[in-house]
Amino acid sequence: MSSRLQLLWYYHQPTVSTDAEVNDLLLTSFLPLVRSHAASSRKVTIAITGALVDRIARVDPRALDELRALLDDGICELAGTTYHEAFPPFLPVRYLKRQIERDLDVKWSRLRHVPTLFHPTAFTWSGALQEILPELGFHRLVIDEAHYVYATSTQLWRWTVGSNTQLASVLQPTFLDRGELHRPYSYAIDDDRSLICFIRDLELVRDLSFGSTGAIHHPLERQVLEELIERLTGLLRHDTCITLADDGDRVNPVSLVPYQRLLDALPEDAFSTPGENTEDARLKPLSYLPSFSIADHHQFWLVDLDSVHYLRLLEEIYRSDVPLELEEDVLELQDVFFLFWKTVPRKRYYLEKALALRDRVSDSNRSDQSLGRSKSTNASAMPWA
Repeated sequence: MSSRLQLLWYYHQPTVSTDAEVNDLLLTSFLPLVRSHAASSRKVTIAITGALVDRIARVDPRALDELRALLDDGICELAGTTYHEAFPPFLPVRYLKRQIERDLDVKWSRLRHVPTLFHPTAFTWSGALQEILPELGFHRLVIDEAHYVYATSTQLWRWTVGSNTQLASVLQPTFLDRGELHRPYSYAIDDDRSLICFIRDLELVRDLSFGSTGAIHHPLERQVLEELIERLTGLLRHDTCITLADDGDRVNPVSLVPYQRLLDALPEDAFSTPGENTEDARLKPLSYLPSFSIADHHQFWLVDLDSVHYLRLLEEIYRSDVPLELEEDVLELQDVFFLFWKTVPRKRYYLEKALALRDRVSDSNRSDQSLGRSKSTNASAMPWA
């Protein structure tokens, strides 16, 4: 296999965002990215949540037409996500699966494409995903460099002595050969099923697109971009598969020209999508993927009193028999944007909706009990299957 560079970009907007905000995202980031790749024929992968796809269909359906054309031309690969930007470790398995099913439903109905590559929310992994993804037709996923290091650490311990003279031990970080990041891995589910894992090189992502350090966000410092291009060119001289994935600092009006310069500086055949990099001979076995969150989201949740209260509300709803007609409301409440709003007034939208939904579910259960009815729990049809 020749050397390849994989570019992956992630997009999401919560339902509490206004149509004007969605339109701004389209005009300043999404459409410029799509058009850059359409004009240059450089391949790219786009992970866009189903919730945002539905919003775009209402705000500016022509933007979906441009994305669909890029997909049909084979220039873009569409990645699967959760429908809302959900945090997998905090979800009951049935809701985690439903989030992914809903995302697939939307992408098939709106774009006529069914993803087989999964892009986890903020590169967060939970054990249930290894059962859900193959069942829903996913064969590949993206993990973060730090997750790979965590998953392959050896049991090397170092003893320490704390201030109270008590002994403690810490797991020593192991040496990382960065070349190991530039290859696909096979993660076996059982004897018959496996997932192909691509690892994003976080160091290169920082150099490329992180807002404070990324070369494309400093258009007046052209030398920085030239040095990155030279570095990538050197890496691509070897048999390698480099994955650059960013879920935050995307292409914008400031970074568009430097980004186009990067695309033009490397040959067209240097760019690929994960679907093209699956040769068995290249795959190295990966024995274990522990639960992981790159941003320690669970710590953010647990130090914010509003968030703890919100999680308790969701747990109460999960324990109830939620009617099928209210399931979409539950999925929306699982969006982690509640976490990032902190004390911003928009947080109230989610709190009030959670309280109202809890009461609606309780009233529905009481009504059904009085009428002696039982609720159906049949899975919804999956037209994309």
